Amino acid sequence: MNHIKNSIEGGATKIIIKYVKKDENNVYVDIIDNGLGIPKKFISKVFEPNTSTKDESSSSRGNGMYINKKIIEHSGGGIQLDSSKNGTIVSLNFPVIQLQ
Repeated sequence: MNHIKNSIEGGATKIIIKYVKKDENNVYVDIIDNGLGIPKKFISKVFEPNTSTKDESSSSRGNGMYINKKIIEHSGGGIQLDSSKNGTIVSLNFPVIQLQ
């Protein structure tokens, strides 16, 4: 829901889920939005617990990305983030699971 709260005022935020590629071991996916981006000072901390870009009056606890990362890593995957004033790209990779 952060993408909605942080959209460009008066504009609609778009989210694109883009299948990037698959190799023998992993599937790679990008989630892209055109919001306001995450301030640079928070980029290195966004995956830490209790880290919020909101002021203290917000109900945000700052654990969303931390929890996402833990779940993805627990499944053997990875997550990276790149953000600018033009939006954010969250890059995910998940291991390929062979079904019997």
